[in-house]
Amino acid sequence: MTDVQQPILTEPRLSEIDIVPAMLDRTIPEEFIDYNGHLNVRFYMEIQLEGAARLFETLGMDTKELETSGRSTFAREHHIRYHAECMKGHRVTVHPVLVGRTERNLHLISYLVNQTTQQLASVIEIVMTHVDMRTRRPVEWGHWAPVIDAQIAARPLEPAVLLHPGPSVRPARPEQSHSSSSLDRHPTARATPPTGGP
Repeated sequence: MTDVQQPILTEPRLSEIDIVPAMLDRTIPEEFIDYNGHLNVRFYMEIQLEGAARLFETLGMDTKELETSGRSTFAREHHIRYHAECMKGHRVTVHPVLVGRTERNLHLISYLVNQTTQQLASVIEIVMTHVDMRTRRPVEWGHWAPVIDAQIAARPLEPAVLLHPGPSVRPARPEQSHSSSSLDRHPTARATPPTGGP
């Protein structure tokens, strides 16, 4: 049996993460604590996803957009790294960052900071796919592409990442405008390992 070698990642310092706007600021309630006396793993996910949802709301990508356009996003892959405990009464903040995209996929990374202990508590990476809810099939970002690109270009730090949304977006030739990679065709397609950045 061979041990799986995981890449060694160097997470950003708290001083770097603090530059990223906090989309969520909350105190850990007693009902989030498990039998080990600390924040249960499922609530790490819940808190992080709530913070990410608020980022999308600031961009206009919310439930109203779903109702008017019939388009939404499906999560395709998650990866969580746990760095420190959070306890009852601790104050935490969520700092999500858009990292990169393809024609249909989006890569996001979010930092959960324990402000009480001044520690990075966890990091979650998400790859999601833009979906037409009428056909339940992946579609291009359309008018959201420049909004997403501006957010990616403005990110104040360079995250350490494990996941990858697929081949980088390239300007399409007219005869190729309707083509796509296999990674973009279905929201459950598996991502390839990173090869040097999104």
